[in-house]
Amino acid sequence: MSYNLSVATFGGLAPVLVTTAIKQTQAIYLSPVLYILAFIVASIILVALFSIKNNKVYTE
Repeated sequence: MSYNLSVATFGGLAPVLVTTAIKQTQAIYLSPVLYILAFIVASIILVALFSIKNNKVYTE
C-alpha cells in the first residue's frame, strides 16, 4: 500500500512538477535535475537517520 501511494504521488506528479519548474524558470532545462537532486538528498538523509537509529551502517 505505501509503495503504491508513493509511486502514485512522486511518479505521477513528476511530469507536472518538472513542466511547471521549466515554465517558472523561463526554460532552464536543468530544473528537472534539481527535482531529482532533492529526492537524492532526502534519500541519503533518511538512510543515514535509519542506520543511526538501528545502529547499522549500510556500506553495500
